[in-house]
Amino acid sequence: MKALKYICLSLVALVVVSCHDREYVEPEYSSTKVYFSEDNESSKVIGLTEDTVYVTLVRSGNTANALQVPVKLGGTQGIFSGASTVTFKENEAEAEYAIAISDKMVPFTNYKVQVTVDEAYTAPYTYEDGDLVPMIDLTILREDYVPFAEGVYVTEFFGASWDDVLEYSPMLDQYRFSEWIAGYPLTFKWDRSTETNPGQVLVMSDKYTTGYSHPTYGMVSAVTTDKDSEFLFLKGGYTDGSDVFYFGFKWTVSAGSFGINPDYFIVTSYLDEE
Repeated sequence: MKALKYICLSLVALVVVSCHDREYVEPEYSSTKVYFSEDNESSKVIGLTEDTVYVTLVRSGNTANALQVPVKLGGTQGIFSGASTVTFKENEAEAEYAIAISDKMVPFTNYKVQVTVDEAYTAPYTYEDGDLVPMIDLTILREDYVPFAEGVYVTEFFGASWDDVLEYSPMLDQYRFSEWIAGYPLTFKWDRSTETNPGQVLVMSDKYTTGYSHPTYGMVSAVTTDKDSEFLFLKGGYTDGSDVFYFGFKWTVSAGSFGINPDYFIVTSYLDEE
């Protein structure tokens, strides 16, 4: 697995309470404390046919008896719904809360919902200016990306390569590496109808954020170079014979450029031939 893609794993960190730069005071917990598992992800991506997402709650203290805990689902927008309680079974410390999703959810639109535990069943997180009841903020996104090709992604600038999957969205007519360098996506359109010499045109964005922060110069971006160049490594493109996608990038920071170093993706198998 590529090491670089995990540089920004903090992007999927659990959001339990709102961000506060205030001194935390350790609370005095009651015998039963219900809270959200650290394994929950704050962002959930679902397919077109999926209709439910789940969050996991945990209880501490005595777990011998079953326990029904009131919860509140906020931000429903007429699209999301859920029960008013979550039930812990006998001798079980974890329980799942299901959020149902209607077919009114618009694809490629971020929706935010919140699940809050009733104050009577948890110990609030105590700060210097008051208590905050544990809650989880979720961002839910519906999309239609499907695997298109498997292969090896190579980046000369970072001196790394890894196995990767190129995805395709029929709705957007767009291709994507979902976690490119450091958790950020690389998306592009592939104009198969336009024959060029020596390859076919990739319609790229002007600039991509990599998610990698240089220790001296800060965030590194990949800027597309000469789209009109005759050289594939400068403009980006695809060659039928070799099954290779080329991405012409100039790697930049706020202070300037590191120069041009192309990325490329070598296809080993196509998963969804059109």
